[in-house]
Amino acid sequence: CEKSPNGKEYTGFYHDFEMGVYAANIKCGQLLVVMNPCESGGFVDTIIDRVSKSENGPKKTVVTAASSDNQLAWTLSLEEKDMIKLDHGGFSALFYSALNGGTPEDVKEKLPGYMKGETLNPDVDGDGKVSIKDAWSWTEYIMKNHRVITMLGLETPQYGEYPKGSGDDMFLGEPE
Repeated sequence: CEKSPNGKEYTGFYHDFEMGVYAANIKCGQLLVVMNPCESGGFVDTIIDRVSKSENGPKKTVVTAASSDNQLAWTLSLEEKDMIKLDHGGFSALFYSALNGGTPEDVKEKLPGYMKGETLNPDVDGDGKVSIKDAWSWTEYIMKNHRVITMLGLETPQYGEYPKGSGDDMFLGEPE
């Protein structure tokens, strides 16, 4: 068994402080952590805190989570007439859709009525590129304004970055 940062045998579950230690010791230019599990918001501040105190860790870090530390994270699920089932973590599906330029047509077709009105441009700051912060802002907006679970306060997405403003110039791949 692998040992965790606290010296105990790895059990298959990570605690927030363990993830913080691991993240703080990753030698890279930028680190993006997208968490979709229930209660994942409890990891955000801990990871950011550990990374901010590390001299050898990532230079830029963004951590996102589907829900706060005491909330469930919900899926997008719809049983179609032909018995095709579409399951996604709602938060991560929207977040990655934003990074790909918006909600994919196949998701809109399988989840009719999920997107109300026109598809909003995920390039929130209008600079022609979808940064990690743009994707986060777009996802948060869609969830707060179009997702009943979020509107009822049952799922509250979380975001943290170090140093401040890191998400504005982080991208998946190279921006064009």
